Amino acid sequence: MEQSEKIIRKKLRNQFNLIGLGLLIMGTLIFGLQMENKLLLEKLDAFFQTLNPLAISLGLEIAEKFIVCLAPFLLVRLLLKIRFKELFSIARLNLSALISWACGGIAFYLFLTFLFSSVAYALNPNLLLSETIHPVFHSSEPWLIVLYLFYFLVLVPFLEEYVFRGVILRCTSWAGGTFGMISSSLLYMLVYWDQGYPLVILFLGMYLSLQAMVYRSIWPSFITHFAINAMIVIGLLLPIQYSWIFGVLTVAAYAVSMYALSVNRNKKLLWHHSVAAGTAWRSFFTSWLLILAIILLIFRWVYYIII
Repeated sequence: MEQSEKIIRKKLRNQFNLIGLGLLIMGTLIFGLQMENKLLLEKLDAFFQTLNPLAISLGLEIAEKFIVCLAPFLLVRLLLKIRFKELFSIARLNLSALISWACGGIAFYLFLTFLFSSVAYALNPNLLLSETIHPVFHSSEPWLIVLYLFYFLVLVPFLEEYVFRGVILRCTSWAGGTFGMISSSLLYMLVYWDQGYPLVILFLGMYLSLQAMVYRSIWPSFITHFAINAMIVIGLLLPIQYSWIFGVLTVAAYAVSMYALSVNRNKKLLWHHSVAAGTAWRSFFTSWLLILAIILLIFRWVYYIII
């Protein structure tokens, strides 16, 4: 039994080290590309004067997202021998269930944002975060707005779901559903905790992970991620006189999610626990490449706060 546990822990550490390798490459690329973009813009400033600066900035943002997400985790997926089609199964998809999950995701996101923003404001009004409209929406070029919407609504959810609810969750959930959901969401929070309230990102990641595990595919979590991002865009762009539309959509999302909860209240999720939780977490925190990646991500967060 002891020998078997050693084999399992070794296998887990190998898998977690591969995830750590991907995150190390991702973190390094984020730092490098952000610095390179600044230098590039400075060196080619005269040339860029003849072009649309918003188009250049958006193009660099899209290219950076592709490189940061795809390059490291295409490598990790190949090393882990995860077949591409395993992440995109459509056999279990059901339209009404997907709508319920998407509405539940919107309701969950709105509730978490309201809850944590209220707590932050109570503790310190200066801590209150607010979403800002991307500069392209002030542009007179409609194609730029369409490109940004495609990027924010489709590309961002797809790439993030591919990395975190695809490759990372597929690896970590081998040790157990609960462990996979929590550990992959912790890593998701560490990568993106400069883009909102960290606990909102953590719990939203857990919700998306749960959905991906239920369907054994990233398409459902992608649809939910798309719906949440669409709700964010609607909330930002709707003129104040039409804010009631956002309110109606919010109420509808809550109504659908509550109905889905009542219909599915007797259904139980089956959690696969092939590895003891203690063994999984010990392997997680003794995988040196993963620990280095976590340290790098924390350093990036501290750097972001200082700068």
